[in-house]
Amino acid sequence: MNDLRSKILFADRYRLRKRLGEGSLWEAWLADNEMAGYEQVVKIFAPLDEPGSRVFRREFARAYHLMHPRLLRATYFDIYQNRPYLVMPYCRRGSTQKLVGKLDEGEIARAMRDVGGALAYIHQPAYRIVHRDIQPENILLSDQGDYLLSDSGISSELREAFHRYAAEKDIILSSDAGMAPSAYRAPECSSHHHEKDDELMASDIWALGATLFELATGLPPFGQQGGEGQASGQPIPDLPSSFSPGLNNILKHCMAKGPWGRPSGANLRQMAEGYLESGQWPAQYTDNISQSWKPGKWENVLQRLSLKNTGVWIAVLVVLVAIAAMLAWPKETNENNLAGPKDTLPDASNLQLLTQNQTIQDKEPQDTAVEIKSLNGLAQEVPEEPAGSEVPTESAPPADPVKVELQRPARETAKEAAPAKKSTAPVAPPATEKPPKKNTSVVQPEKPKAAVATKGQQLEPRFDDLTGKWGYKDTKGTWAIWPQFTEAAPFKDGRAKVAKKGSDGELNSYYLDPKGGLILIPKRDTVDISNN
Repeated sequence: MNDLRSKILFADRYRLRKRLGEGSLWEAWLADNEMAGYEQVVKIFAPLDEPGSRVFRREFARAYHLMHPRLLRATYFDIYQNRPYLVMPYCRRGSTQKLVGKLDEGEIARAMRDVGGALAYIHQPAYRIVHRDIQPENILLSDQGDYLLSDSGISSELREAFHRYAAEKDIILSSDAGMAPSAYRAPECSSHHHEKDDELMASDIWALGATLFELATGLPPFGQQGGEGQASGQPIPDLPSSFSPGLNNILKHCMAKGPWGRPSGANLRQMAEGYLESGQWPAQYTDNISQSWKPGKWENVLQRLSLKNTGVWIAVLVVLVAIAAMLAWPKETNENNLAGPKDTLPDASNLQLLTQNQTIQDKEPQDTAVEIKSLNGLAQEVPEEPAGSEVPTESAPPADPVKVELQRPARETAKEAAPAKKSTAPVAPPATEKPPKKNTSVVQPEKPKAAVATKGQQLEPRFDDLTGKWGYKDTKGTWAIWPQFTEAAPFKDGRAKVAKKGSDGELNSYYLDPKGGLILIPKRDTVDISNN
């Protein structure tokens, strides 16, 4: 990449002015966008072959539509002369690299809140994107003084594509080219065996903990060895005494040796917000200061409970479900469960027990009217009491008739049993109160309405000037469906017609549902989108 120099025109648009940084696979330049007339940052990567270029497009397309106030994302990406490149806004105040060792506890909390919030956003189930390169150089400062997470790393698949092309062209690359510096790599990253999203997201948390430690003290917690030093037995160092034990324990929690023993980005954001509002870290990190938080207890347990032994866990789950089913199985309440011989109760008592059971069953309402209400296009059943039916006023459930009979005084039982001894004729069961009439009228459910017709959830197509794409916003102005369409029409009958370019460059039409699902419209059925 030695051919890149100041004042050359890159990609027929960007006049390179100043090199801002470089790595083994990239260079970042401040450049003038001569077509738009303002300055931007252009990150230019090493060359790739055609298969590698496809991997690059697929990987960065996932993050292209991300929108978060503390995430500095690429506004454009393309490939020029086999070289992928990204275009990003220019932050004049630079990165936190120049602030290493100079931040107090309040600023550490603000950085934790901002970067933790950005990680919580990209780690959420809707995206599951891993940053892979958190370090002071990649946390930038906005003009308002906010901390912005920038410059996401590359996946192992894309890194392998760079190495493959370099080998074909006899270009020498180090084995860790394209990876984050070792000082910010978690212990599990050194084994090169993990590619599970959950473990990789936990590695982002470890790197953030190491970065915040360096911003507070001036040095990485494990020197340049990073997680390898921790894996070899080095303990997590403490912050200087000028910082509170609460912050010290939180950073130790972030840098727990095992990936399953670390907090999430959302946890860090919430704890930092609480500190900035009250001046106190959570109690679990500040109580019992003499017995400060020690990593390893829970993370070791979680490591032992690893999902590697999937078959064992499936068997355990089956056993637990079987036990729960047996405990929940209803117990029989007939006379077969009574202790002692069956002839201990007179025939008349048995008849009365059956009558009481039948009376209780008859009093239970059998029909329940339901009202279906539409909520975001989904029907919810709301139970409603039957009109005209009597509701039992007892606050406690009816007692078991068998137990009631056994607890009755002996003199009362003898009085009722006496007629059975004098007469051999069958004893008729006592008259029972007629059960209330059942209400057979059922409220007819309303026809569910489309989600877009629900109050406060109307989606309208909006054009995004930043991306040059169409998307949909609700009545509050929140992007419900991110800008990604070349053309878009309003919702009609629960769907909208949209169009966007495919990987082949052709414009394809789709039906879009309110949840963002797309159904391809065949070419023969495609009509002018403006007619929707």
